[in-house]
Amino acid sequence: MLQSDAVAAHVLRRDAGGMWPEAPEKVVTGDLILASIDFRAALADLYAGTDLVG
Repeated sequence: MLQSDAVAAHVLRRDAGGMWPEAPEKVVTGDLILASIDFRAALADLYAGTDLVG
C-alpha cells in the first residue's frame, strides 16, 4: 500500500512458512519489489508528479 502523505510503501509478505508478519515492512527508499507478480519500480517514480518528490 502506498502512503498518501509521504514517499513510503507498506508491504505484507508471507514468510517461508506461509505465515503473515505481525506488521508490514515499510519501504522508504530504493525500489518497491513485489516478487509474486514480478514487479519492481523505484519508489520515487511511483510518486512522480506529486508534491512529495522534488
